[in-house]
Amino acid sequence: IFSSFSLRFIGLHVQNLRQMMKQILVVTAACVIIAVYYYHRGQSSTTNSSAHPTLSAEAIEKYTHNVRRRLASMDKFIDPQSISYKSKPDLSKNNIEEEVSFTRVLDQNKSEVKKPKAVLLIGPHKTGTTALQRFLMEHAIEITNDGYVMPWKLKSSGSANEFEFASCFLTGERVTKMKSRRNDICPDGELSRVEQLGREGKNILLSAESFSFVADVAAFADFLEPWDVSIIYFHRWYHDSLFSGSNQKRKALLKMKLDKFKKFTANRGSGILLNTLTDRFKHFCETNMTRPGESFRSFYRYKDYFDNVVTLDYDDPSVSITENVFCNGIKNATNTCNQIMQQKGGMAHMNEAQTLIYQNIAYGANQLAMASYCSKSQFDDVVKKIQDHQEGTLGLSSSNFPMMCLDK
Repeated sequence: IFSSFSLRFIGLHVQNLRQMMKQILVVTAACVIIAVYYYHRGQSSTTNSSAHPTLSAEAIEKYTHNVRRRLASMDKFIDPQSISYKSKPDLSKNNIEEEVSFTRVLDQNKSEVKKPKAVLLIGPHKTGTTALQRFLMEHAIEITNDGYVMPWKLKSSGSANEFEFASCFLTGERVTKMKSRRNDICPDGELSRVEQLGREGKNILLSAESFSFVADVAAFADFLEPWDVSIIYFHRWYHDSLFSGSNQKRKALLKMKLDKFKKFTANRGSGILLNTLTDRFKHFCETNMTRPGESFRSFYRYKDYFDNVVTLDYDDPSVSITENVFCNGIKNATNTCNQIMQQKGGMAHMNEAQTLIYQNIAYGANQLAMASYCSKSQFDDVVKKIQDHQEGTLGLSSSNFPMMCLDK
C-alpha cells in the first residue's frame, strides 16, 4: 500500500514538473524572440543615426564637408605609418558612412594627429590689446624664431590687428553697423590667405579685439580645424574697464574738428564731455561686453568649442601684459619670453590715462559765454590758460575741483 501510494505521488509530481517546464520553455522562447527583435531594431537605428542623425539636408552637407576636409588634410598631420592612416577611406568612392566612421577613429586617436598650433589673442577691448599688437610688430623676429607666423605680415597693411580676418566671422547688427562706416570688412582673399597657412602646416598667432564679438564660434572653430588652437583671454576688473572705455570715447570727441564737434554737441546742453561719461556708463551697462556678471561671456562661448582656453588677469600688478602672454599663456615661446625678461618692466600703455577736466571747463565756459573760440587751436589755448591758472597761479591740480557723483 505504501509503495503504491509513493509511486502514485511521484507520478503526479513528475507530471506537474513537466507542465511547469513546458511553461518555462514557452516563456523563455518568447523572451528570446523579443530580445532578438529589439536587438536588430537597435542595430538598425544605431547605424542610421551614426551615419546621418535627424539633420536637415543643409546640416548634413555641412557635416559631410567638414569630414571630407579633415580627411583630405590628414596627409600633412598624421604619420603615414599610423594605424589610422592605413585605414583611411578612398574619398573618390563617396562612402559617407565610412568617412564619418573614420573621423571618429581619428578623434579616438588624437595622439596620432600632429596639427600645427594656432594662438588667438581675443581681447576683449580695453585689456591692453593696442599695446600688445604694437609689441607684436616690434618683436616680429623673436616671434618668428619661436615658430609662429603672423598673417598680417603677409599683407601690406602693416597692422598687427587682425580685424579684417576676425570680421569674416562677425554677424548680425554688429557687422551691419561696421559696414556702414568701414570698407575693410572681410575683404576678398582674407580667409584663403589664412587657410593657406593651415594647408602648409604653419603655426599662427593672431590678435584682434573683435574675436571677442564672434557669436557663431562653431563656424569659427570649423575654420580653425587644421590647427591645435589655444585661446588667450584677458579679464579686467569691470568698473575699471568701464571707465577706460568711457574715457576713450571722450578723448575721441576732443580729436574732432571743431565744426564737427559743435554739430555733435548741439542741443545737448553744457558740459557735454562730462555728461558723456554718464551716457557711456548707461550704454556700457547695456552691452554684453561689460555687463556685470557677463564679462566672461565671450570666454564661455569659446570654452564650448575649444579645449584650451586660457584666462589671464589684466589687473595682476606683478606681471606685464606681454610677460603674461608669452611666458605664461603661450607655451614654448622661449625667444620672445627671454626678450621680455631682459627688458623687464613690460610695456607702456598705448592709450595713456588723460584727464579731461580742463577741456570740460573750457567747453562749459563757451556754452555760458564766458570764453569764445572758433577753431581747435583757440580751444586748446583756452584749455591751456585754465590749466596754467589752476596749477601755476593757484598751485592746485585737476583733482582739486569739486566733482559730482554719477547717478546710480
